[in-house]
Amino acid sequence: MKLRTTHNSIRIRVRKSELTLLHKEHYVEESIQFPSNVRFKFGIEISSDKEQLEASLADHNLMLSIPQAEAVQ
Repeated sequence: MKLRTTHNSIRIRVRKSELTLLHKEHYVEESIQFPSNVRFKFGIEISSDKEQLEASLADHNLMLSIPQAEAVQ
């Protein structure tokens, strides 16, 4: 996965193999290790309880949640 930020937006690009894993496991994640033992994680999940795309940031984790209905299109 690649994470790109510009101005006030975030773009996550996934490889075909990651997309296959996302459909199979409903979750895919990448991480970056920083000095001082800080690890930043970012990922995408398919969620059955979400009605719209959501992004959350907590404890050095950025997660995008995609509704199940949109993920199967």
